[in-house]
Amino acid sequence: MIYVPIYTISDLYPQITSVSKILESLLERIANVSNNNSLITDVHNTKCTAHCQNTKQVILSTLGIKATAWIAECSESTTDQTANIIYKVQTPQSVGNPVDFLGRDIDEGFRIAKYAAKNKLILSPLLAWLIWKWAQGNADNEKIVNANFRITSFLPMKGVWRNRKVPIVMFHQKFDNFSNILEYDELDLDTYSNIKETSVQSFLTDNRFNIGRIDYILDNIHRKDESVLLYNKLSKEPSIEVAASFPAITELHIACIAFSSDDKVLIHQDSDRGLEFGCAKYKHWSEETSWKAACENGYRKKYGISIDIDDLPIPIATYHYDKNHFGDQTHIFGLIVIGHYNKNQDDLPKNNEWKLYSKDEILEIAKQNKTVDHFEQNLLRAYAMNNYIQEKELAQNAT
Repeated sequence: MIYVPIYTISDLYPQITSVSKILESLLERIANVSNNNSLITDVHNTKCTAHCQNTKQVILSTLGIKATAWIAECSESTTDQTANIIYKVQTPQSVGNPVDFLGRDIDEGFRIAKYAAKNKLILSPLLAWLIWKWAQGNADNEKIVNANFRITSFLPMKGVWRNRKVPIVMFHQKFDNFSNILEYDELDLDTYSNIKETSVQSFLTDNRFNIGRIDYILDNIHRKDESVLLYNKLSKEPSIEVAASFPAITELHIACIAFSSDDKVLIHQDSDRGLEFGCAKYKHWSEETSWKAACENGYRKKYGISIDIDDLPIPIATYHYDKNHFGDQTHIFGLIVIGHYNKNQDDLPKNNEWKLYSKDEILEIAKQNKTVDHFEQNLLRAYAMNNYIQEKELAQNAT
C-alpha cells in the first residue's frame, strides 16, 4: 500500500494516470526480465529451452496486478472534524514509529479493493467524483474524464453506505476497445456486472454508467454535502502552515541510476555510506510537480549534475530507513528510478565523488568498498531493465 498526500484538486487526475501507465506495462516488464534472467539455467549451466516452460508465458498466463485508488481526509487530531485519523503506531516492536490510518473512508477503500480486477485500476466513488467535479467547466477535461471513467458495477459491501450498493468505478483509456482487452472469463467477475448485463457496446452508451452519475448517487445517499466540503478544501491553495504541519513521513527521497550512451552508470562515493547512486531529497512530496522534475532538479541543485529522466520514469526499487531528528525517529521512504546521463566524465564535478563505470567495473570495486544496502541487486535490476528497453526500441525502429 502506498499513500500520497494531496494538497490541491488538480493533483488527483495526474496521480491516476501515473498509476495507470505503470500498471499498463509493469507485468510485461516483469515477465520479460524474468524470462531473460541468466540465473534460470539447466544442469548444464545453459538456458533450458527443451523441457522448461517459457517463464514469460507462465507469468502472463497465471499472474496479474490489481490496483485500487481511494481518498480519505485525515487528521492527526481526534478533535478535528474529519472522519479519519492518522495514527502513529507505538509498540515495543515498532521501527521508526510507522503510520497507520483509521476511519470510515479508509475502511471503505479496503472494502472496494476486494473487487479490484486483473491489470485494471478501480477507484472509490468519492475519488472518482472529485476528479469529475474538477473537470467541470473545461471542455477538454470533461471529454477526457467522461471517456476514461465508467461505473462497471454496483455492489453491496458490508458496513459501507448502510448496505446501499456502492458504484465500482474503473479508469481505462481504451473503453472503446474494451471487448478486446477483457480476458475471456473476466465478465463473470462481480466487478464487471454492469458490462455483463448490457454487453460491452450498450455499456459504453448507457447513461446509468457515466461517471457523472455519481453526482446524483452521492446526493441520493446524503453524502453530497460532505463531498462538496472536501472538494472546496482541495480547491484552495495550500498554505505554508498546512504543508509544514503534515507528518514528517511525507519526506521523500528519489535516487536515479543514470546510464551513459556507452552503457556506463554514474556512481557516487559518499564519505559515510560508501558507493551509491546519489539521491534527491524533499521534505514534502508537493515540492515538485512530477517525478521527472523532482529527480532532475534535485540532482542539479544538490550535486551540480544534469541528468535526464522520462516523464514517467521506470522504478527499479523502493527503499526506506530511519532518520533520527532531534531525538525523534522518522521513517524515510525512497524510490530508485532509471535515468540518462548524456555527457561524459569531464563534465562531472571535479571533487572526485562522481565517476562513470561499466557494470563489471562497478561490481569489482564494490568488493573492496562499502556500499548502500542492496547496491549490487539494484544495479543488476537496472541493467536488466535498461537492456530490455534498448532491445524493444531497436525492434520498434526496425519495423
